[in-house]
Amino acid sequence: MSIEPVTGIATLIWSMISSLVSGYSQGQKGLFEAHVSPLQTELTLLHKDYISGFVSVRKALNEDAAPAEVIEFLKGRRRDRESERQLVRDLATELERSKTATRLSSGLREALREYCEAVVAYFSSGARVAGISWYSDLIENAEFHRGIGASPVWANSAISGDPRREFEAYIDAALDHELPAAFAETTRKYARLRAELL
Repeated sequence: MSIEPVTGIATLIWSMISSLVSGYSQGQKGLFEAHVSPLQTELTLLHKDYISGFVSVRKALNEDAAPAEVIEFLKGRRRDRESERQLVRDLATELERSKTATRLSSGLREALREYCEAVVAYFSSGARVAGISWYSDLIENAEFHRGIGASPVWANSAISGDPRREFEAYIDAALDHELPAAFAETTRKYARLRAELL
């Protein structure tokens, strides 16, 4: 990862945090422009990263990639944008906490709470264990199938049937259902919050 994206993220964080209080004094439009809209923009970029990462894994599986290659690709992909994912989670959490420090209407407070909760939930929606992100869950799934001890790993059916098909089904479910549903929830909550703020 180059230093430029990290610097850009640091600048975004500083800008959002330093303007948090002044955003409230500027009114609801300031809150939206300074915090909510940039948060949704970053979440959209992260969503696209998840989709393209999962599509790349699916393509690698279609090309008979070895499990070790798939796992290393996923670990690299997870590392590449982890700081941005953590930033978005933290900003949503702090934005949700800050709602009590302002004079917002109860409807706006509720919309803000729901949006922030949807953003935080987005990152663990597909995980079987709460708090584990999409890439981490997929890595654990791949490592499990690699770790059951047969060679070739994708052909091992000793424990769970057909590991390759199960892994492909996991990816397909994430691409076709779980990721879109989790992102749609954030966009629904974003639309409601935007309507309240503007």
